[in-house]
Amino acid sequence: MERKKTLSLVSTIMMTIYAALVTIFNLWMFAMAAVLGQLVGSSLTKGWMVDGTDLGPLASSTSAIASTMILVVAFVLLILTITLIVATVLSYKFIGSGKFTTDAWMKIVIFGIAFLVFVLTTNSTGLMAFCGAVFLALPIGLSVVVICDDSKDYDNESDGSESNEKKESIKEQEEQL
Repeated sequence: MERKKTLSLVSTIMMTIYAALVTIFNLWMFAMAAVLGQLVGSSLTKGWMVDGTDLGPLASSTSAIASTMILVVAFVLLILTITLIVATVLSYKFIGSGKFTTDAWMKIVIFGIAFLVFVLTTNSTGLMAFCGAVFLALPIGLSVVVICDDSKDYDNESDGSESNEKKESIKEQEEQL
């Protein structure tokens, strides 16, 4: 049971770090959208000329599209941030109550979906893609180890028949003394 608790805590700490990083990235995205929104309304793009062509309207509309896309991505990241924070709180509650298997399944679902989205949406290769895949697959691997752990310690999720028998036999031994 101690190994299950340790592995669950490690993956929950990793999930906490992921939530913090996504939150920081999300705040950066909202700041960039605000800056680009200010650029759209300002006169910074007026007078851009290349070979007699005025690029002011093109630059203005491009920054408006970029600002909108950044806001869309920021709202998606906001939903991801809220999900990670809620999952982190639930994970700490599950670990506190000894429900390591439930915690592991929750992490497998969350990080499995994140891993699938990462693989399907990114077309990067090399070290960056490898690190992203490893960072998302590591909590899945730790959770699989927690689920497949065959140690004789029973957590609170077992049916209780064996642990109740042990408790009763201990009580009987204490009463005999």
